[in-house]
Amino acid sequence: MSYMFSSLFIGPTSQAPRIDEGRDDAIYELEVAFQQVPDPSTGWIPNWMVDRLFRNLLIDLTGNTHRAEICIDKLYSPDHTTGRLGLVELRGFEMPPHARMSLTQQLLVRALVARFWEKPYNEPLIHWRNLIHDRFMLPHYLWADLSTVVDYLKDGGFDFDVNWFGAHLEFRCPLIGTFEAAGVKVELRQSLEPWYVLGEEPGGGGTTRYVDSSLERLQVKTTGMYSSAMCITVNGVKVPLQATDTPGEFVGGVRYRAWQPPNCLHPTIPVHTPLVVDLVDSANNRSLGGCRYYVEHPGGLNPEGFPVNALAAESRRAGRFFRMGHTGGHLVPQEPRMSPDFPYTLDLRRGTCSGNLKRRPGSRIRLFVGCTFENWFLTPVESCSLHRNRRTQEWIKRVWPGSRSQKHAAHVCNPMTSRVSVFQLTRVTLLHAVIQKAFSRGSPRE
Repeated sequence: MSYMFSSLFIGPTSQAPRIDEGRDDAIYELEVAFQQVPDPSTGWIPNWMVDRLFRNLLIDLTGNTHRAEICIDKLYSPDHTTGRLGLVELRGFEMPPHARMSLTQQLLVRALVARFWEKPYNEPLIHWRNLIHDRFMLPHYLWADLSTVVDYLKDGGFDFDVNWFGAHLEFRCPLIGTFEAAGVKVELRQSLEPWYVLGEEPGGGGTTRYVDSSLERLQVKTTGMYSSAMCITVNGVKVPLQATDTPGEFVGGVRYRAWQPPNCLHPTIPVHTPLVVDLVDSANNRSLGGCRYYVEHPGGLNPEGFPVNALAAESRRAGRFFRMGHTGGHLVPQEPRMSPDFPYTLDLRRGTCSGNLKRRPGSRIRLFVGCTFENWFLTPVESCSLHRNRRTQEWIKRVWPGSRSQKHAAHVCNPMTSRVSVFQLTRVTLLHAVIQKAFSRGSPRE
């Protein structure tokens, strides 16, 4: 529920980070702190003890007690009078665009306080770890988590309806578009993405810290997909869909680079948009339907001003979604290079498993990809493992024929070379052709 009512700037370096976003052992330390609080039926605790127990846990990465999801630095601090105001700030809530939406949030908080006052919540804490930035970035699981909270309030006698918060979900995670093909409905919806503060850089007479907002995430949700042979691909890469409680319904996330600012994480990774989504029959390797989504104007135009109302903003968003322009025809889904820590999300920055040379144990020879045209040197932009033997050198000479090229091929295979000079190479495109052949044919033993 932390991200349902939050702003777009979330994550460990945001203005209101969760307690388990900064340190891996924060939940463990919080459990120890809760053990020091006596049960209300057996004892009492001084007001200042609450500050001493939790003020060093409800902080951000830098130790700021004000930048926390639940801020208690003005509750009852024994250090000074301005810290004893009896205030608890819920900084994870963003001001909604409508007064009724704000009243609904306040009603939810008041109901939870009354519920906990009548019956304290003594259940053990959950160590979500990386799931909070994987599973709970998707609106489907945000809504399921909120539904669990509403059911908890209903059990306590509070007449709540989860549909009261439908406007909050549409505001935080708006619908991008839908399409249907072969009896399967596919829905694209905007998801949340944690933005990270980058390192210090000089600027403006001092130091500045940029926020990398170039990454975005969307949710792919399918309904009526009962065949195991069907899958969803984004830019040709298979989306890791997870089954829900409803038969035929699957949910997955896609993380991509929407734009490329000069200061960002991994500046060498290009933009992935427009996103081409296909419903693929993997048994026949055929695309059954799809859509195309742009993060900006499809023609590259900039808007002349801000939207005058919500309808104008929605029309701009709808103008970036097309139920045409997908791949169509023959399509072989590529397997994504997944991380075990993020099973719900396809990160397009990690690439795919197909077309890459396999790493072999004990291999130390590097194949250098890319070059800087200013000084005509090859730089190790990407290192691929090759088998260290005579057959590998013969294979590289075979894909790069010519007596003059064989000397360069042997030079590339030299394990002692850390920076390869191409002093006799007149056309660097020849080297690019070698790299393309290397990736397409694989190693000699493959």
